[in-house]
Amino acid sequence: MKLSPAMVLLPALFLFNLSLHAETPTPPTNWKSSQPMSQAATTSDNWWLVFNDAHLTQMITEARSTYPGLKATLARVDQAKAAVTMARSSWFPRLDATGGAIRDRFSQTTSFSLPSSNTFDTGLELSYELDLWGRIRGGVKAAQATEDSAYADAHTLGLLLSSEVARVYFALRSVDEEKQVLSDTLKLRQEALDMATARVEAGATNELDRVRAEAELAGTEAEIAALTGPRAELENTLALSLGRMASSYRVPVNRLPVALPSIPKVLPGELVQRRPDVASAMKQVEAAQARIGVANAAFFPKVTLGAGLGVATANTSDYFEKDSKEWSVGLRFSLPLFVGNQRKAAVASAKAALQEVTGSYEEKVLTAFKEVETLMATLSAQEAQLKAQKRLQAAADSASKLARQRYAEGVTTYLEVIEADRTALSARRGMVQLHSQQLLTTVQLIKALGGGWKAAK
Repeated sequence: MKLSPAMVLLPALFLFNLSLHAETPTPPTNWKSSQPMSQAATTSDNWWLVFNDAHLTQMITEARSTYPGLKATLARVDQAKAAVTMARSSWFPRLDATGGAIRDRFSQTTSFSLPSSNTFDTGLELSYELDLWGRIRGGVKAAQATEDSAYADAHTLGLLLSSEVARVYFALRSVDEEKQVLSDTLKLRQEALDMATARVEAGATNELDRVRAEAELAGTEAEIAALTGPRAELENTLALSLGRMASSYRVPVNRLPVALPSIPKVLPGELVQRRPDVASAMKQVEAAQARIGVANAAFFPKVTLGAGLGVATANTSDYFEKDSKEWSVGLRFSLPLFVGNQRKAAVASAKAALQEVTGSYEEKVLTAFKEVETLMATLSAQEAQLKAQKRLQAAADSASKLARQRYAEGVTTYLEVIEADRTALSARRGMVQLHSQQLLTTVQLIKALGGGWKAAK
């Protein structure tokens, strides 16, 4: 078969389509904020281990093994693997067993002399498509890219699930920590009430001081009780993530991790390879590029090598006779000459799909940089805020002690004690909340950097 120039150029265009890649927005050379504070650069996918919290590790491990949505995503990975196997099967010859028993009745008004006939045949047919235009190669490439995308999607969901469990867990621990601060304050409030009562009984002050001290005590008790509802909600949210009944699930009281994890450096140029959602979008682009080539290949003939060997006879008694054997070998090609605009529409649809996934990919890249920059700036601000908060707490604690001492000596009124104690309590609760926010921001930054994801090679 003689090839025309068009039949040579279009396959080259097909291969060119396969080599295209989506344009990646150029990453900055440096981060606008400080280096990201995260252990996302670790080679381990179990990024939560850097917090050194056994309860957190147990919860995330359980959630990743029981969450129904993650199971569904992993099932899609298995489907994608099967699709790759199916696509690759077209590279191999196809062998079919054939057979039949047919009885024909012929019209008696034609030239046939026999009113009917029998045909019995069996055989083997071997066929192999020559992938001259890359149709099969494109299908395999698209299937492989789809498998990689599904694999990255599974990691994305696992990362989202793990980070959400960590977020809720640290929020619950923050409530426990605040409750402990209030419990310590309650003891001081009780001591203040006892001191005010003693001074009233000794005639050193009036009844108003005792009433004020009692009001402060009751207010602290109310604040402790107010934390019960939020803790229960967080505990029940963890139960849901772990696939457990909320009514039977309990999280023991514990404190927040004392320190943030150590921080390695992550360069901006590494972010695109680190994020599984970005990797998934890139693989979708590669699959769309391959499908353009498959659509272009429909403009060319489908060329197949074929061979057959079998037996055909009109009488079963002659089935094993030498003259009943038959064979064939040859080359076949097929090319639809007119199918309307079906092939052009298929190419146009494939190109539009490429534009869609390319736009989605570029958006994910820009979003990834925006999230990391924002979280780094937030974490840096929280670090500066924590330093100031520590000084505030130290000063507030000193003022509270001095106010109590002055009141015990009769130098000042109880109002000064109340004001100093409230400032100290606010400072201590602020320290707990700020440390909790730092942990939550760190978890979000780990997620934004891709966790422990390593792209499949």
